[in-house]
Amino acid sequence: MAEETVNQMKSDLSKISNEIKSTYDVELRTYIEPKERGSQKKNRVFIEWIKAMKPGAAAFAIQKLCDWADQSKTTLALKASDDFGTSKDKLISFYSHFGFKPIISDMERPVKNET
Repeated sequence: MAEETVNQMKSDLSKISNEIKSTYDVELRTYIEPKERGSQKKNRVFIEWIKAMKPGAAAFAIQKLCDWADQSKTTLALKASDDFGTSKDKLISFYSHFGFKPIISDMERPVKNET
């Protein structure tokens, strides 16, 4: 991954995150996931968590982030989790309104039958 590309993405992501925080009172934790990881074709921004201070603010913030991603041709990714109280199914439904699609990314190996 070219250092200039990563630095530019970090700068752009910092700007949009600060704009979202000041405009919508929503905090984001994101990081750049390099294309060398897995089978990705390009770098992507992974959203670790979103914390909205007001009802409905998360939707405006996600739309703003999606608009930025479309303009900068950046893929967004996240993992829906019920760790913070909202059901995973509800989160998947919410994010699908913004064009997110479930993908199979986790694998597990079950315990072999013990005899």
